[in-house]
Amino acid sequence: MHKFLRLKNVLDYKIVMEIFKFSRQSWNNWKKENRPIITLIEKYFTNEDLQEFLVTGKISKLDDYIEYLHSSQEKSKEYNLFKEFLEFRKYKEMK
Repeated sequence: MHKFLRLKNVLDYKIVMEIFKFSRQSWNNWKKENRPIITLIEKYFTNEDLQEFLVTGKISKLDDYIEYLHSSQEKSKEYNLFKEFLEFRKYKEMK
């Protein structure tokens, strides 16, 4: 089995500066201090994600994923109810 390594995202510091409203020097200091927020942003967001957030106030792929999770939970509930119904029906037929 191959392990896939995710390379550290190289973000445009200007976009991050716009989000945090700080200077490039602050960005560099935070990176040197290994602040968790920097690791989080570099690991999970792209420049496009951050730019979309600045323009629209949201990241559509995250919204889409959240919507998918909610819909799959609903489908899962329906499936479980149907499965219980079939098991109950099978039980009744055996009597």
